[in-house]
Amino acid sequence: MHEIIRNAVDIAQRAQRNYDLTKEMPKDDLETLIYAATNSPSKQNEDHFDLHVITDKKIIADIHSNTNKHPIHPLGNFESNAFVNQKGKTQVNQKICVTNSQTLANVLFLYVEKDPDSVRCGDTYYALKHKDRSSKDWERYITQKNYAIGISVGELLLSASILGYRTGCNSVFNDDPVKEILNIKNRVKLMVGVGYNNSAKDRKEHATVMNKDLSPDYRNGNLEEGWRFPSHNKTVCVYYNGQKHND
Repeated sequence: MHEIIRNAVDIAQRAQRNYDLTKEMPKDDLETLIYAATNSPSKQNEDHFDLHVITDKKIIADIHSNTNKHPIHPLGNFESNAFVNQKGKTQVNQKICVTNSQTLANVLFLYVEKDPDSVRCGDTYYALKHKDRSSKDWERYITQKNYAIGISVGELLLSASILGYRTGCNSVFNDDPVKEILNIKNRVKLMVGVGYNNSAKDRKEHATVMNKDLSPDYRNGNLEEGWRFPSHNKTVCVYYNGQKHND
C-alpha cells in the first residue's frame, strides 16, 4: 500500500499535457472519481462548489480553445515579452500565448463556485447571513471555500493516479466564454483534466501546437514534435518536532 500511494503521488505531481483521446473512461472509474471529488473533507462538511463533469469531446475542445493564456518564452529568456502593461495593469501578452492542453483530456472536471447564500451547514453559513457580518467573515468564507476546492482536487488527482490515469490542472482561462459553454452564471474556479497517458509523446508536449508552428526563437524541439511546456522540481522543507528532516 505504501508503494501504491508513493507511485500515485509521483504520477499526480507531474501534469499531463497530452492524452490518448482514442479511449473512453469506463463508467465505474468515472463514478469513483466523482465520488472522491464530491466527498472530500471540508469544514463541517460544507459544500462550497458544484462539480461539472464533461465527457463530450466537442464541449471539451470548445472549453480548451478558451485556455489560450499560457505564455511561451524565447529560449533562455523566461521574462522577455511574456507580460505587457495594459491600462496600468500587468497582463499576459496574448500574442505569445498557447492553450493549456492539460484540459484537452478524456474527461474534464470543472469546479464552479456556489452562491454564498446556497452554502449549507456550519457557522460560515450563519456568519454570511448575519446583517452585521464583517470583512473578516467574508475573508474566512473565501478561505474555507478555497480549502474545500483544493482538498477535493487533491483527492481527485490521487484517486485518478491510483486508477492509472494522468491528470492536469488549469486555473487561467477566458471566464465568460467558458460559463456560456456550460450555461452557468457562477465563476469556474478550476479545471482538472483526467485521461489516458499518450505513450507516443513526452508528457510535456503540447497536444496541438507543434514547434513548426512557432518562430525559431520559441521552438524547443524537433519541428514535428509538440512545443514542450516547462517543468520544474520542488523541494519542500520538512521538520520533525522542529528539527529539519530532509537535509
